[in-house]
Amino acid sequence: MFVRKIVTGVAIGAAVLLSTTGCSITSNIASLQQYSPSDGFSLDYGTVKFRNFFYVVIGDQRHLIGSVVNSGQDAQTVTLQYSDAATGEKVNYELTVDAGKKLDFGFNENAALDFNLLGVAGGTTSFYVLQDGTPAKQFVVPVLDGTLDTYQDIVDDLGK
Repeated sequence: MFVRKIVTGVAIGAAVLLSTTGCSITSNIASLQQYSPSDGFSLDYGTVKFRNFFYVVIGDQRHLIGSVVNSGQDAQTVTLQYSDAATGEKVNYELTVDAGKKLDFGFNENAALDFNLLGVAGGTTSFYVLQDGTPAKQFVVPVLDGTLDTYQDIVDDLGK
């Protein structure tokens, strides 16, 4: 009888131990996932990389900020397509990035893209990236209002 109680206690203890620690065996561990340590959204589109894109809304001013990098051997032309917030019409903005080059928008003394996207601070807004022969990808970016001190330099440059 005494042996049966010990065996039962060990079995229950092992079951509790396995059921409470077994979750980490198969769970998706966030610290092992690759991510972009930035505030904006990043997207790889073939050899064209979009880095740290976000949208700033300050009063009537609306600016898309980020960088586009071409890691390929040839110049790449991509189209950013969005629906204009005022008219609802689709607008295409085409840009070409030379091989091995980077384009900045909204910082490093470069103008931001003045896109009229729908979106309010604290939310997200979206547009699409298109290139001949490649499926379009949706680009969902955070919307900021310029009140955070972290972005004060960028906000100050937008007024120039």
